[in-house]
Amino acid sequence: MSRGGDRRQRVVANHVAVSLTAAVMLPKIIKRVIDRTRPDRVVVGEDRRGVGTSGQPHDSFPSGHGVHIGAIVSALSWAYPKKTAVFLAIGGALAATRVAVLAHWTTDVVLGLTLGAAVERAARRVSGARRGSTRA
Repeated sequence: MSRGGDRRQRVVANHVAVSLTAAVMLPKIIKRVIDRTRPDRVVVGEDRRGVGTSGQPHDSFPSGHGVHIGAIVSALSWAYPKKTAVFLAIGGALAATRVAVLAHWTTDVVLGLTLGAAVERAARRVSGARRGSTRA
């Protein structure tokens, strides 16, 4: 549907697609190299909260959800700068759930968000997105 829109809509759609494609691939590559145990395999006992277990036991770093959230929040903030605060709040809340349910360590999520934002910024060169290209 976005391909049928005006130039601005096509630029935004292309950029989001390139950013998210890269953001999906990056954590998979990094997780092949870094084996970090998830907190849901370490934290045990009666006081334990969160999901039973999540993902592969040694795929904690980086948080794939964090990378995806970082990329989409960065892309949407670029496309709709007046709504940046809303995107940051929603993205931050979603990312925090990964720590709350013991799927990731805090550093996994924070660095995942940072990697996602960096991927989105780098994708601007590939997707043809540049400052001012989303203005109507």
